[in-house]
This record gives sequence, structure tokens and C-alpha cells, in this order.
Amino acid sequence: MLKDGFKEGETGIIKIDNIDSDVVKDVVKFMYCGKLDNIGDNAAELFKAADMYQIHNLRDICGSNMKENIYVENVLDMLTLADTYSYEDLKTAAMNFIVKNVKMAVTSPKWKDMPQDLVVEILMNVVSQYVI
Repeated sequence: MLKDGFKEGETGIIKIDNIDSDVVKDVVKFMYCGKLDNIGDNAAELFKAADMYQIHNLRDICGSNMKENIYVENVLDMLTLADTYSYEDLKTAAMNFIVKNVKMAVTSPKWKDMPQDLVVEILMNVVSQYVI
């Protein structure tokens, strides 16, 4: 990219538009130092960046952090993120949380914006847990 006639090679600048600059800094710091300063504040964005650049250990660290910090306010976002990125460990944790707190989840303002396939999956899990 920095060679062979690419614009980045001529300018010495690599532009990353789809990731916040603070997240890029945290990813680079993690790659060089193995440390994260703000994982709690940026776990979802760091997770997405780690997935994009295939930094599996960072992705797993962020996934574990999000799994440990599932609340009624964020569980639907966590489930959607986990489903989008095929991260089964977080998806299972979020789904279990929703099943245990189904009344709060379905009354959330975010419920109406959930993808239909996830709503069906949630309802199937609720039914299998409480009815069957």
C-alpha cells in the first residue's frame, strides 16, 4: 500500500474513514504494546475494528468485556452486534440475558428496531425456556 504507485505511498498517509481516530489509536497501541486503556468506553467499536483487521485476540478481549457488561439498556445492541459479526459467545450471553429479562427487553424503545430474524430467535428461546 505504501509502495507500487498507490496514493498512500506517494503521500505517506493512510486514510481510514470508517473508524474513529481514538479507536484507531487504541488498536495500534494494542498491536504494539498489548495494552488497552479505554476498553469499557470503546468495546463495541474496538470489536468492530478488530474484526475488520482480523485481530482475533483483541476481538476476543472486547467480546469478553461486552459479555461481562450486559445490561437491560444495551443487551439488544449487544445481541445485534454479536449476530452481525457471528460472535456466538456474546450472542449466547445476550440471548440468555434477554430470556431472563424478557419483559424489560420487549418494552425497550430499541425492540421495535430489532431485525425480524433476531426477534423470532428471541421469541423461540423464550418459548423453549418457559413453555416447553
